[in-house]
Formats: sequence, structure tokens, C-alpha cells
Amino acid sequence: MHIRVMPGSFDTFSLVSDNAEMVIGDYGLMTDQPQLTAEEYFDRAVDRDHKWDFSSVIQDFTAALELRPDWIEAYWGRANARHNSGDYDGELHDVEEILRLEPENERANAWRKMILLRPKSSEETINQLLNSVDFVAADINKMKTYGFALARFAQTMPDKRDEIDRVLDRIITLNPIAGYLARGAYFQARNEREKAVEIYTEAIQLNPELAEAYFERASTYSGFGHFQEALADYTRVLELYSLRGELPFNVSRVYQLRGTLRGYTSDLDGAIDDLSQSIHLRSDNAEAYFQRGTFREEKEDFEGSIADYTSVIEYGDMRDSLGRKEIAYVNRGRLREDRSDLVGAIADWETYLALEGSKTFGDRTEIEGWIAEVKAKLTSDK
Repeated sequence: MHIRVMPGSFDTFSLVSDNAEMVIGDYGLMTDQPQLTAEEYFDRAVDRDHKWDFSSVIQDFTAALELRPDWIEAYWGRANARHNSGDYDGELHDVEEILRLEPENERANAWRKMILLRPKSSEETINQLLNSVDFVAADINKMKTYGFALARFAQTMPDKRDEIDRVLDRIITLNPIAGYLARGAYFQARNEREKAVEIYTEAIQLNPELAEAYFERASTYSGFGHFQEALADYTRVLELYSLRGELPFNVSRVYQLRGTLRGYTSDLDGAIDDLSQSIHLRSDNAEAYFQRGTFREEKEDFEGSIADYTSVIEYGDMRDSLGRKEIAYVNRGRLREDRSDLVGAIADWETYLALEGSKTFGDRTEIEGWIAEVKAKLTSDK
């Protein structure tokens, strides 16, 4: 058996998931998770919040609060997620819970006043969003968020489509670069990928050194299987990042994305090189170790693969919804068995079961069977 996290699809951006940051490496393997501690629910909620998965954020903060009912920071987090999901009554409830626990909390008092003065309906909210166009057009860094927000409203309020189109045109008039990025994100979020590529290309023609446009076009290309085009764009992003001295974390991410795509296009050497660069820039990048481990295994570099799975175990997060850390124990155990390290294999699989990874992947019986077989072999060898 060879358990791996592999991509379910390259459907990079989807309004169905409300996930504005989903990229290659976030694979579609999600099931019910084992019971977590309050702190683990909290940390997972924070991570999901960065991806705009607000319904899951609210669920996780709620679970944390069930275990720790007086946790003010969890109320703050849930209030923010409820605001972002349009649940203004829930937002007000959480802020009032904070005031119940800390009546003199100035921040909560100010927030409550703001809520009571704020428009309550979706109609009023979209109107505020549309009316803010002159302000947001000045900052290209706001364009992805703004474009995704408009796409969400276009889906839920189709009567606003014409007005949204006029606002997107208005941004292009005020700031062409920002306008193309906003419109590209809008169509990207709506899964109209060909249109998004066309618009990002217009942005690139306007400014051939706009790394953000190449990056988003690469993500869009990969979303519908144009891998070679995506690889070329990621390569251009790396060139532009080098020229402008981009932060190592961001450079590492692009190497990881390009490396993953190279692996899926059977360029295993290129994939391993890119993932190694990603790890060099960010030595705790468990996702890159995991991906490199699978590609090294395909090249039959079993010692290297074992080392990578060991690094996943060291740096991986148990709150990773894709279970990479748990799977690393399974994969390392299988490789250890193949290399006659039967004791090590048993230890890895038993750790996997103790971590309750089988609750996620439904393979307890199978793993227990492996353990029994290897234990029997150890006994017969004595």
C-alpha cells in the first residue's frame, strides 16, 4: 500500500469553498477530524480564517468555547468570522459575551457601538462595498480581497451584477493595474478561468514586471490543467521576486508551487530541486518536505524519502486538515518495512494509530493487519 496526499483537482479558486487562498498543495482529502483540545480548535480556526473558510472558522471557535466557555480571544475570533460571513446578530452576541466577561473592555464597547450603527442587511453591505471603490482603487494589495468579495455578492445577489461590472470598470479608470487585478480575481473566484487569464494578461501587458499578475495567472492556469503555462509564469514570478528582493517566505512558496507542478508533469528532478530551494528558504516547511518525500520515493531514493517524512513528523502540524504528519508515519513505516526495519515500521504504524489518524482516513483495520503481519514475521525470524 502506498498512502499519499495527492491533488483531488486543480480547482484552485472556488466560491463553493469560500476559500480565497487555496493553492496547489491544498489537496481535497478532508473528513471528520478527531476530538481536539480547545487550543487546537482555536489554532485551526485561525489558520482557516486566513483562507476565508468562515463557516469552518466559526465551527472551530464554537468548539473551543464549548471546552473553554470564558475564553475571550475565541469570542473575538468568532465575532470577526461571523462579521465576515454576514452573521451580524452572531457578531453582536459574541461582542456582548466579551462585555459580560469584561464590562470595562474599551475595545469591545467600541465594537458594539460600531455594530449598532452599521448597516445590517446584505443590500446595505454590498452598497457600502460598491461605494468604497474610490478608496480601495488606490491599493493593488486590496484587489484580490475586493474582487472575491464582489464575486460572492454577484453569486448571492444577481440583481447587482450590472452595478458590480460598473464598479470594476470604475477601478480600471482610476487605477488600471488595480482594476485588472480586481477584475481578474472576480472571474477567478467565479471559476471563469479563461476570462481571468485574459484579464491578467492585459495587466501584464500594461506592466510586464507586475509579479502579482503573473502569480495569479499561474494559479488560474493550474486550475484548468495548463501546467506548462503555469510553470512559465511561476518562473517569471521568481525572476521578478529576485529583482525586487521579495521576502524569503514568499519566494519559498513559489518554489514549492512550481516544484509541485513539476512533479505532476513528471519532471521529478526539477520538482525535487525546487522543493529543496523552498526548504532552504524555509526549513520548517512540512508541506515541501512531504511533497519532496513522495517525489523522491518515485525516483527510488528511499533513504531521502525516509528523511523527508521524518522532517514532516518533526515540523508538521497535527491540526493540518490533510493529515500530512499522520500519513508521514504510515509512509515512513512502509518504507522501513521494505528495508527490513520491522521494529521501526511497527513503531511508526502504532504511532499513527495512537494519533488517531485512522479516524480521518478510515484505515485502522488495514494498518492493524500490517502490524500483525510484521509482528508475526518478527516472531518467525527468531
